[in-house]
Amino acid sequence: MSKKVAVVCASNPGSLGMYSVDLAAVDFLSRNGIEFDLFTSHTLSRRGRYKLLQFGVDIGHRSKICFGDLVFKRLSNISQLRSYSHVLYWGDFTPNPIYGYEDFQRWEKRRDVRSTNSQSLEKWGHLFNLSGGRILPYVIAVGNNFQHDYHHAHHLYEKYLANLGANFDLILPRDKYSVDNLKKHINVSERHKIELGLDPAFLLRDENLDNTKKAENFFCYRFARSKLPLSKIYIHELEKMMGCESVHLSDWDIIKSSDAHFSFERYISDIKNSLFVITDLYHLAINAIRLNVPVFCLGNPVSRQQGSLGDFKKKILFDMLNIKSYYFEIDPSGHSDNAFIHTIKRELNDYKKNLVSIYEQKEKLTKNFEERLIKALVEER
Repeated sequence: MSKKVAVVCASNPGSLGMYSVDLAAVDFLSRNGIEFDLFTSHTLSRRGRYKLLQFGVDIGHRSKICFGDLVFKRLSNISQLRSYSHVLYWGDFTPNPIYGYEDFQRWEKRRDVRSTNSQSLEKWGHLFNLSGGRILPYVIAVGNNFQHDYHHAHHLYEKYLANLGANFDLILPRDKYSVDNLKKHINVSERHKIELGLDPAFLLRDENLDNTKKAENFFCYRFARSKLPLSKIYIHELEKMMGCESVHLSDWDIIKSSDAHFSFERYISDIKNSLFVITDLYHLAINAIRLNVPVFCLGNPVSRQQGSLGDFKKKILFDMLNIKSYYFEIDPSGHSDNAFIHTIKRELNDYKKNLVSIYEQKEKLTKNFEERLIKALVEER
């Protein structure tokens, strides 16, 4: 394909989960022979920038940022995207107005001390929601989350949701809940643009890694998101019950750029060779699932998605993939019993004989998502 694609990624350095999402873009586009550039909206500032800001001099942004093996250009103006054939808003929540009101504003406060909330929202709308109108490239929202309840403050979100329908050419949300939810808020004439996608991390292949499954007797874990009580006790009880050791993926969500790729490869190898993974991290769970490794995910009882870090997205993921028996809602008061630990042992006993059916849905969704994305990359306005 003689295309050049701009891939607009979330700004989230330090997370190997998001590293896998962005690495999937590189892997997917490279193996399909498509040229691309990665973009992100926030880069580290050069030394002295904040002192200059005190005198009204706004200079000192880095034009590029590296994280592991990935190099991102800094996206500061939508005009930077106009020379590309396609623009992909890749994963996470970036075109979702919740991101504009919450995550994007937090990043602005960390990277640009002069921005007010309204200025930050305007900037997000310009860069991620196409609030200035349609642009020349074919624009696709790829694997984003739209699970939020927009009714409770519809007056805040309405125009940004309308922009999605009016100014994007194709929207491939990561799950059916997002598809159905977004369609409620998009003009009827634009709803045909919304089709089921998947989280982009599922597109990542690990052909450069050692694919030999070793007979190791350990499981992997990492808890860092849901603030669950008794997590250390759970691990200790699992070790005793399973008669094996645990490997803590301790840097999964707090990694330094210089260590990112080495640590990612090491952790993926650990996951691949483990008996199972237990976690409360969404993208750690996805990386285990895509490797066909049993994963048990814990979260708080919820009925809707809150912000970008809420647990509802995990519940929806496991339900969509027909593995909801691997997801456990834990009482945040700390009064939960440990019955789920015994369920884990039972599920593992049944795992091998159910392997094909357990992951059949995942393989089907991944194949359909990849084929639809490839088809979209040959489409133009």
